[in-house]
Amino acid sequence: MKRSKILAIAASLVLVSLLTLAVFESILSPPMVISSRSMQHDDNKSELGILDTGDLVIIDYQKSPSEIMTYAQSVSEGYTQFGEYGDVVLYHTDLSDIPIIHRAICRVIYNGDGTFNIPELSLLPEWMWSTSNGGWENLKGIVYLYNIGFKNITVPIDLDKILKKMGNEPHGGFLTMGDNNTGNTKLGTVGYIDQTSLSSVDSPILDEDIIGVAAAEIPWVGVLKLTVSGKAPDYLPLNSVVCLTAAVSAGTLCIAAAYIILRRRA
Repeated sequence: MKRSKILAIAASLVLVSLLTLAVFESILSPPMVISSRSMQHDDNKSELGILDTGDLVIIDYQKSPSEIMTYAQSVSEGYTQFGEYGDVVLYHTDLSDIPIIHRAICRVIYNGDGTFNIPELSLLPEWMWSTSNGGWENLKGIVYLYNIGFKNITVPIDLDKILKKMGNEPHGGFLTMGDNNTGNTKLGTVGYIDQTSLSSVDSPILDEDIIGVAAAEIPWVGVLKLTVSGKAPDYLPLNSVVCLTAAVSAGTLCIAAAYIILRRRA
């Protein structure tokens, strides 16, 4: 093989690498890079199949909100995504410049009289939930979900607080939560849904606020983006950094080896 052909192949490999980075930069923009550990299942290390800090997420923009499987829906069907029951949704809120990517826990329906219905509770075993009136209709006060997530925690849903935060325009929608958004209270370790915690989300998520559904994870690649942009948190998993470095090094060695082999055959 002529030297010119070898150089052309090498140049093509470089070009493909640059185009790949350009695609990541333009399509998988910062909102698609996991920049916090709200979805991690371990505070110190990343895991394949879990949305960890520094991962890139491929978003399915075609999935209709009506097709989204919530945690409450998924338990009986055994449907899981990224290590837990239910879909992980990307949505925007007027109170935050950055879209949020958290798990859909359940849908609530506002009745117009200060009460909510949560029909999906009926799909869960009775021991997994409790309400003030024992049913899923005309609910007020706090709804409790039990043994939720990888920590098997209690998740309180304060419907009165949700209603108060919405002000003069109450509505239903999705309630969402980060898998790792937990805290210690007098009830023990509990999960904080976005809509009743100290977050930038002030109401259930409407269908029109859903941007897409997380479809796949590209592990570690976002570490580079977070580092270059100066947004890498102190808790960035060390093994993600190590794995990304190893992957880049291996890729570089493969390209170098291919070049050497081609050159020797020339």
